[in-house]
Amino acid sequence: MCEKNRAMWSWDAFTLQQVPGPQFLWVYGGMVVGSALAFVMTARFLRGGPLQSPDELPAVDLALVEGDAIRPLEVAVLELLIAGALERVDGGMVQKLKATGKAPPNDEPLHQAILQQCQKPSGYNRIAEHRGVKKALAQARRRLVQRNWLARPWLISAARLTMQLWLIVLIFMGWARIYLGLTHLRPVTYLVYEVIASIFLLLFAIEQCKPITLAAAAYLKKARKTKAALGVQARTNETSLGADERALALVLFNMAPALAGLEYFSSPVMDAVTRWSSWVQSRGGGGGGGGYESPSYSSSSCGASPSSSCSSASSASCGSGGSSSSAGCGG
Repeated sequence: MCEKNRAMWSWDAFTLQQVPGPQFLWVYGGMVVGSALAFVMTARFLRGGPLQSPDELPAVDLALVEGDAIRPLEVAVLELLIAGALERVDGGMVQKLKATGKAPPNDEPLHQAILQQCQKPSGYNRIAEHRGVKKALAQARRRLVQRNWLARPWLISAARLTMQLWLIVLIFMGWARIYLGLTHLRPVTYLVYEVIASIFLLLFAIEQCKPITLAAAAYLKKARKTKAALGVQARTNETSLGADERALALVLFNMAPALAGLEYFSSPVMDAVTRWSSWVQSRGGGGGGGGYESPSYSSSSCGASPSSSCSSASSASCGSGGSSSSAGCGG
């Protein structure tokens, strides 16, 4: 009997049964708003502090700051293509990358690891799985944490996990109170609206807890405004830009026509289809449709750009397959 009473007391305490319905709306709303403010303040604290040497950051590191998993590899591949250390080779439905034997533009560990993997034709998925590539990216992230471009990842992960668990507690408390209200034939409409609104509010607050620091986010936002002309030039006349400018345009504006048509993701099924396509072409058959590619480059590779990427990889970037092709060959 004591255990049952203790359990009932714990349930009543969790659902705040001692608080009447109208007052509970205010109490629950205050808990949600207070939690959201606490989440945002925690995120700003973890992401605070000034940048160290902001003007010396290479494009690959800037891509890491953005948080996109594939973008640093794209930037490194673009730099190696411009330097002639990598070349595009026919992979059937899509194109792959292969090392030419020429020296890379610098001694960046990521460049060395990519060239090592590309001794045989490789797509981005193969490059991303290379141990040297993973190690180079991990080292770059540690440098960015030391220079306050990225917050400490374990702190961000712990904070997000704590916030998510507290969100679950609040949601469960709200829906438990709704259930009790329904069982006692009480009106719960306002509470339902409040619980739904609290979910969106707290999710928004949790999303403020990102790895990129506030100073780094402000730096990138300012760079996009001050270098807006670079994005336009990269889309319309990429070959007129230098190597550093082309890499920066890829980071800031996702513009890199030179990368159109390259293989991004593959699978055993995709590899089998690619081999079949190569066999058909060798027997005199027609070419395949557009394979796996990044839709971000399709719009720039098939527009007004005079670069050779549209002519050399038209079957990959302007084929009939997938939504990326329709986006790339539209107006």
